[in-house]
Amino acid sequence: MMGRIRGWVAAIFGVLLLVVLFQNLERTAVDFLFWRVEAPLLAIMAVCAAVGVVLGALAIAAFLSRRGGQQP
Repeated sequence: MMGRIRGWVAAIFGVLLLVVLFQNLERTAVDFLFWRVEAPLLAIMAVCAAVGVVLGALAIAAFLSRRGGQQP
């Protein structure tokens, strides 16, 4: 029961987040160390989220390979 409630809360939060991000479709300038990006905020957030997911998956894989593949 609690997992179902968490799922609904996550879905509602995700929809609200998308609504807020779609409000910001005008171009946004972001300056990284030596790279300037001008893109919609939604695209910048999507790229950052994808990079975070990939880095997280690599970190979990490295952790599990050191433990012999056993999950905690």
